[in-house]
Amino acid sequence: MESVMTILSLLFIGCSGDPDCATQRDQSEVRESTRRTSPFELELDGVMKGRDLHLTVKVSLRNEVGTDPVVEVKAPAGSRLEKGKAREALARKAMYGPVVREYVIKDFNGHVDVSVSTATRGAGSSLTKSWPARPAERAVSPKTKRIPRVKVHGVNIDEAIPLKTR
Repeated sequence: MESVMTILSLLFIGCSGDPDCATQRDQSEVRESTRRTSPFELELDGVMKGRDLHLTVKVSLRNEVGTDPVVEVKAPAGSRLEKGKAREALARKAMYGPVVREYVIKDFNGHVDVSVSTATRGAGSSLTKSWPARPAERAVSPKTKRIPRVKVHGVNIDEAIPLKTR
């Protein structure tokens, strides 16, 4: 019964900023919703030529941003960026279509991370991709506990995330 009361109180009063309060949400849903709202689109295309990576980066704006987007390329340790700027601000007013940049990374080994970001005093946005693509991180779900089934606002609830008691 204590678990049912915990669920009901969370539904009606929320967590009120308590750091021990836990709510369950599918992490892939969080990543997907974040991806959809990013003002940027970032595409990476790489070709190995011997020990060197020839990387094409394409940046597009989906919606207006408050400041010029900054593209950063981070080569792995032991590699060096031979062609292209490691950090470059793109003039957003000139971005009527995709902006394409070419990079050459000598003695490439590992992953190169490319990010595009923008920030103002009140908000910001960032998107990072790697080449080759890194495996997707597996979301870790909290342990749940079976509870007697209860229906709240038309939703059947039969599991709860135990909260710490003091």
